[in-house]
Amino acid sequence: MKTLKETIEDMLKLMELAAIWIDSKVVVETENGELLSTLRITKGMHIRVVSGTILDIREDAPANYTVLKCLGDIYSTQLQMELISNSGEILKLILK
Repeated sequence: MKTLKETIEDMLKLMELAAIWIDSKVVVETENGELLSTLRITKGMHIRVVSGTILDIREDAPANYTVLKCLGDIYSTQLQMELISNSGEILKLILK
């Protein structure tokens, strides 16, 4: 049987999520190249990140990262994304 400490540690572990919901809509590019204004970010989407902030994709400001993973704990008190840049650099973006 697990101790209380082990149970709490299990609840705080990050797990892969299907999506992360954000507070304000952002324009992203889907895997098939379609632009979409959404609150829901999922694996495979192309997003624009500047100084740790997700911004709208525009013609003059294209996507610079692709979402590899969405991660969070069971209560969504910790949310982060693993991204890969257009140049191949891996980035961990902590949202919460």
